[in-house]
Amino acid sequence: MKRHSSHGYTLIELALAMVVLGMVMVMVWRFGVTANQRMVEIEAPPALTAADQALVGYAAVHSRLPCPDTTGDGVQDCGGNAVGNLPLVTLGLMRADLRGVRYGVFRAAQADPRLDADLAASPALKPALDRFAPLIAMGHPVAVLSPSPLLGNINGIDFCTALRLGGALAASNTRLHVQDAAGATLKNVAYALALPGAMDADNNANLFDGANASATGFASPARPIDTTYDDVVLAVDFSQMFSRMSCAGILAAASHAHANTASAAAILQSAFKDYDVQLHLADEMAQAKVSSATAGTFSAAAGIPKAGATIAIAIAQSLLSMGATSPTIAIAATAVAFNAAATISAGVALGLAIDAKAISAQRIVDFAPLLTDAGVLSTSILTHALAADAAEIY
Repeated sequence: MKRHSSHGYTLIELALAMVVLGMVMVMVWRFGVTANQRMVEIEAPPALTAADQALVGYAAVHSRLPCPDTTGDGVQDCGGNAVGNLPLVTLGLMRADLRGVRYGVFRAAQADPRLDADLAASPALKPALDRFAPLIAMGHPVAVLSPSPLLGNINGIDFCTALRLGGALAASNTRLHVQDAAGATLKNVAYALALPGAMDADNNANLFDGANASATGFASPARPIDTTYDDVVLAVDFSQMFSRMSCAGILAAASHAHANTASAAAILQSAFKDYDVQLHLADEMAQAKVSSATAGTFSAAAGIPKAGATIAIAIAQSLLSMGATSPTIAIAATAVAFNAAATISAGVALGLAIDAKAISAQRIVDFAPLLTDAGVLSTSILTHALAADAAEIY
């Protein structure tokens, strides 16, 4: 009878099988983590782009950026914090992939609104801040051009002014900024968004790695994914936001084109008023010449009878002196001729003076409508310059 022998896995074979199975499980786990991280890298830009667009839209409507959400309810909390969560409810973003997104906004409040660069001015105090004070020339004579008082209108011009002011400040790690991998401050930014990676890559007990876990800092968007960093950052600096809000053309028109035109109109009106004063002075001088010419005419006319009387006296003296003083008669006759000529000359001068007075008076009459029009034009342009500040520009 033939015997069949049976045998199973030996301990060595079983151990080898377990080792191979363990290696396969490790490879699957590592593949899963890598795949998940790649999904984060692929999906993060669209998610952050949606948040970025919502922030720009909010700024266009409200003339400021929203404050961060510091309580986790999705609503902005404007207590002065620069960094928190993205305020999804305030922005109207009902996207699960944006929950937990870290959001920071540049805040540099100043007592003088003209110097304020708080891009999320608290709505508990004001909807936003009135910062823009254009150069306006008013009055006669025109005073030295200086910034006008704040006009009380809050709109995108004021937000553009805040962006300009914020962009001029030196980089500081006490305000919203981005850092390099070594922790050095690179620059201030208008706002920043950070989406955490799938795991705590730097083992800091926080899904956000590196600068994304600091008080006011974000990692540079250019920082690559590595073994200690797996977040994705979107940061927008002041010049980018300035461009996206079309601030260059808006501020140029509001602070230069409109205001400069208003100033030029005010200066033109001032020049017209000065010219009007000169016309009245010329008219007064013409009147004085008329009076002087009239007096000269009367004086010359009065000299004729006097010269006639001198002739009569000279004749009488000549008769008494038997002709010895007859030359006096000739002198007196000459005086009569000169006075007659003076009278004619004075009359001509009087006529010219009267004509000059009539011309100067007519110039005043002709110039009066131009002076009125200059005043109306200056007022109208100033009104439009002020309206440019008041207009909702977005």
